[in-house]
Amino acid sequence: MLSSFEEKLEQIDGFETDYVKLLSYDLKPGYSGTYKSYNYTRFCTILEGAKDLTIDQQHVHYDKHQSLLLPPHSDVYMSIKVPTKALVFELNNELIHQVLDKTTKNIDTSKFVDNGDLLLNNLDVHLGDSIIKLIDASKDKDHLDPFIIDLNAQRLIYDLLKAPQTGKRLLQQTGNPMDRAIHYMKQNMDKPYSGQDMAALMHMSTSNLSHSFKHHTGMSPVKYMHTLKMAQAKKLLTRMTVTETAYELAYESPSYFIYIFKSHFGFTPKKYQQNL
Repeated sequence: MLSSFEEKLEQIDGFETDYVKLLSYDLKPGYSGTYKSYNYTRFCTILEGAKDLTIDQQHVHYDKHQSLLLPPHSDVYMSIKVPTKALVFELNNELIHQVLDKTTKNIDTSKFVDNGDLLLNNLDVHLGDSIIKLIDASKDKDHLDPFIIDLNAQRLIYDLLKAPQTGKRLLQQTGNPMDRAIHYMKQNMDKPYSGQDMAALMHMSTSNLSHSFKHHTGMSPVKYMHTLKMAQAKKLLTRMTVTETAYELAYESPSYFIYIFKSHFGFTPKKYQQNL
């Protein structure tokens, strides 16, 4: 079990199937920290104890009688006042869309909910026994069956989609996969771009990613990343040298950065600085 909110520890300790990542926490009284949902929706439950949350100046207390549907890319400050054990399910967007494609349930998306609001659910009323089965199937980490986990995760997602508010929220959160790719790019402009890494993150082949991304944006992932970096380069060049800017944006050399910059704007970074 995890005893703190750290991405590296989650990567090591989490149990992952094709569609769901399972994280278990054992938090001591007095612990506090910022919990992040990263790229996917997280369905958070409490087995024992309770949590106090703060997000966007909204304060919430929830316990084992409730669950929390947390949007991707959320930062939630949590404080623990009593011994607390929690299970968190990171829901793969592909699974959500597969369930949606297979069901005949119509989801009214005319009025989306506000992602700024934490969506708490009463487990007994909204989800029936689907979450109970998923929790029971996930408790014994030494005997986890990925097939059973995924099967129960599908039922959970189906129940979430049936409820008007959670159904809208899931659809709103998953959105177009390429929007998530763009968000990832914006958050990682200080790293070299890797098409293979991006494709793995999106659970797609590199060719499928390239085709989908170009259809969505009108340009290839590589060109789009260069465009983002060039916009950032103009800001950095107001306070950094050309060489510093090149390495800050993870270009392999200043000369390559200068080539991309001139190709993009029609003048060199140095010329740009001289005209500031």
